[in-house]
Amino acid sequence: MGSWKRAGGISLILALTSLSFLLLYPEYPQCQTAYSTSSTFHIPRPSLSGTPTCTRAVSVRSQELPSIQRGGKRRAAISLMKLGVVSRLVTNGMPKPAFGESLEGGVGGSGKKIGCWGLESPEADALLRLDDKLVKVVHFVRHGQGQHNVENKRSGKLRACLNASLFDATLTDQGIAEAKALRPLAEKIKPSIVLVSPLRRSLQTATLGFGMTSPPPRFIAREEIREVLGCEAEKRTPVRISSASYPMVDFSSISEEDPEPNTLIETPGHLKDRTRLFLKELSEREETNIAVVSHSLFLLSLFNCDIVECNSEYLKRFFNTAELKSAVLDFRSYARES
Repeated sequence: MGSWKRAGGISLILALTSLSFLLLYPEYPQCQTAYSTSSTFHIPRPSLSGTPTCTRAVSVRSQELPSIQRGGKRRAAISLMKLGVVSRLVTNGMPKPAFGESLEGGVGGSGKKIGCWGLESPEADALLRLDDKLVKVVHFVRHGQGQHNVENKRSGKLRACLNASLFDATLTDQGIAEAKALRPLAEKIKPSIVLVSPLRRSLQTATLGFGMTSPPPRFIAREEIREVLGCEAEKRTPVRISSASYPMVDFSSISEEDPEPNTLIETPGHLKDRTRLFLKELSEREETNIAVVSHSLFLLSLFNCDIVECNSEYLKRFFNTAELKSAVLDFRSYARES
């Protein structure tokens, strides 16, 4: 009887989660939800790699591409993340983040928020004139169209989520073209480093979009900036295979195997913790002109995070595939009071 109750409880969780997702995302076939059978999660505990010579950020005006998203849709997505339809089976045993209680109230525990402005704003101009390493230009990019994005439209989100053929989904032909279309802008902004999700569609986008710049940037894979965990498309390929396909990418800071292979649903708290973990890393890096290639829901979480005071509605909206948005992040309050 106990096993039947547990099976029924898990089925109910899956049904409620998928129903909530479908209700809140009626017009977002490219956005992912997450499922798994795992009872534990962990936060990656990376050791920061060596820091190269600082490169002064180049103040380049990026054109704000028109977005099809409206604020109401963004709020619906945030509501989904806050919903967190999760059982004790999942939440029990989830460890504290790598930086423990210091994350409460802000990165490093200072209670100060990270300032965030669009690169085109007057506030960004004033900050960049300070020539301070704690003021960074960060170019955020969502990967190009993936095979899973197409399958979401064709068969529905839940069926696509459980489709084993979409394991660590790659780019479509359209996605490859979108990634290559980033090259002219990449040549203008010339980031000194590209932090990239280790999922294949992000690796493709990063190397196709930024690999032709002169001089080429450093590429570093970071586990924290993966998409919300769970679907087959969100599971990743072992490092030994990815490093052979993308020899220009440094995979030394992540584990050989996927640390989250069987996730049921990533809780809002877990997503927030790894978002904070990544922001802490950004604050400690020497580079001031950085590109980040990631995923739609992670980027939504970052710009709407409780420790980021984002003064641009444009940055808070969903990213279209292969869309690049440039932001100026001000870490001075955190770094000097933590």
